[in-house]
Amino acid sequence: MYKPGDQILYIPSSILDIEAPTTEQACLEFGFVTSVNEEHVFCRFWTDHRCEELRTTSTSESVNVNDLIPYTYLSSVEVEEKIFNWIFKQKQYRSIL
Repeated sequence: MYKPGDQILYIPSSILDIEAPTTEQACLEFGFVTSVNEEHVFCRFWTDHRCEELRTTSTSESVNVNDLIPYTYLSSVEVEEKIFNWIFKQKQYRSIL
């Protein structure tokens, strides 16, 4: 089972119905688990394969566990640094408003 901090690759089960999915149809997303309960896995996703910005900025997204694959693409230090930088940017933006 997944736990917070696990890096994942999201592959929607809907692409299994497509014989030869294109890159756009595949909608593969890199992300990490933020929390887990008995029924759901909640994740945040990066905007692209470079993992520079979070796509999901306000809340985590509930994901079907069957659509997730454990996939380590960044060191845990890199992930923590990127999240810290993102939080810092959000605080700076809010202080301007």
